[in-house]
Order: sequence, then structure tokens, then C-alpha cells
Amino acid sequence: MNVAQARRLLSVTEEDDLHSLKKKYRQLMNTCHPDALGSEEPEHIRRAQEINEAYQLLKNHPHAFDSMWKPQGKTRPERKRPTWAGVVNERAFCERNVYLYYTMETEEGHPYYCAARGKYLWEPKEEDFQLFLISIHEVVKELMEHTDKTMAVRSRLFQYLAEQFIEPVKVLRKIEKPVRLDQEGREIYRFRAYLKEDRQHPLREKMLLYPKAFQGSRILVQDKNGMEYGHLSFEDDRIYFCIIPLLKEKLARVKMEVRDRKVIFYFRLEKEAEQYRIPDRNLEIAKLLTKG
Repeated sequence: MNVAQARRLLSVTEEDDLHSLKKKYRQLMNTCHPDALGSEEPEHIRRAQEINEAYQLLKNHPHAFDSMWKPQGKTRPERKRPTWAGVVNERAFCERNVYLYYTMETEEGHPYYCAARGKYLWEPKEEDFQLFLISIHEVVKELMEHTDKTMAVRSRLFQYLAEQFIEPVKVLRKIEKPVRLDQEGREIYRFRAYLKEDRQHPLREKMLLYPKAFQGSRILVQDKNGMEYGHLSFEDDRIYFCIIPLLKEKLARVKMEVRDRKVIFYFRLEKEAEQYRIPDRNLEIAKLLTKG
């Protein structure tokens, strides 16, 4: 989508400013949103995405309200964004920024810059994980700019958006190596995790633990009797975003055993994990953004 198309979609003229742009955006979202229409049709979801994309483009464009951007008149070519040779998830709800660290010291406020913007999947060998998280937090902030949603809703939106930009099997294989293969050739990974100990329910050597629930990017565990022992903490935060989507889809199995007051977390990829597809969360995201 270019500036002229965005202006047409939101009915923006050179007489508008940022305040009136926001007003038109809210009015369109309130009338075209899938929930407002009582519809879950893909075309209505796409319409909401287009409205949001147009708003984000105009809000951040330095010449969004200039007369030279009239759809009927002469247009000035937009400055090309840097190219990024990354894989794209065309079904993602919206675009995100791809950030890279500067290779030398700079006087900029941040030690990183925006290398590209698009529906790019996270590439762990190219894009630092913390910068990836920053890009997702920025998208959440942009999408919820005109809402007063609770922190729980924002957290869920963050989770849905992050899922759209991560291929867990491919990422897992890039950041970790399996410790072995089982007799059927399935990959087995080994991670070290931690639990905050409770004096009333201390961890016992060689006791087994089991997943009880997935809460956002956290795993709540219990023993064989159903006693909860809290949420696991991994040494590498990237692991959560790889293993939880696969466990939810039953494409992996785990075994957890306490050793030396730590939890040894064995993670086995099932053969069906190769068929994992990034879930389409656009309807859930659209509902979270519904006003009210």
C-alpha cells in the first residue's frame, strides 16, 4: 500500500491533520470491524487490516497531509525502504520493524536502527532476539494506541503477534542442537530450567514434573498428584517461543526431572512437527482490538 492508496482508503485530504486522521481511523474501525459487523468473514478481517495499515502508514509519513499527495494529482515517489532478504508471512495481521545494531558507536538515542519493515519472520542468526521483542512491543503499542485495554489483553495480543513471526521448529534447530535421536529418529533436546522453591512443598531429587497449563509464554508445572510448583524459568528466553506452540499443538513431548535443585527439561520433537504451520490469529487479534 502506498500513500495515495492509504489517503483514499481513509478519505484524507490536505486539510486533515493527525487529529482528524485519528478520528477517521476510529470511525472506520468502529463501522468496519468484524465484531461491529457481527461477521467472521475473511474479507471483513482483511478490511480491518487494510484500515490499520493505511493509518500506520499515514501517521508515520512526513508528507501524509501535503497537497502533493492528492490521489488525482501529481505524486512524488516514496523513498525506498532498505531491502531485507527475509522470509515473509503474508497472513500476518500487520507489518513490523526489523532492527539491527549499529556496527560502530553512534550519537543516536538507540544503538540500533530500522533495517526494514514488513511481515518478516524472525531470523535468529540475523536479528537479535531482544530487538525482535522490541519490534513486537511497538506493534502492540501502535495497535492499541486508541484503546484502554487491560495489561492482560495487551499481553495476549503480544503473544498472538509474536506467534505470527516465528517458525518454532526452524528457530529451535538454529539456536539449539539435539542431544540425541531416539530409536525412531526423533530429535531430543535438553534444557536446564528453574523453579522458585516453596518451603512447604520443596523439590525432591529425581521427582517428575508435568505441564499443567500454558499461560502466555510461561509453563505452569505440577507433580503427579496435581500439586502446583509454579512456572518454569529457562536460561534462554527464546526457548519459550519455540516449545510452547509445539506443545499446544501436541507436536512435541516433554519429560521433566529434578536434579540438584534444578529441572532437567527433555523435549522431543514428534515427526509431525515438520508439518507445523504458523496459526492464523487475525480473527483473535481483531477481536482484541474491538472498542469497548
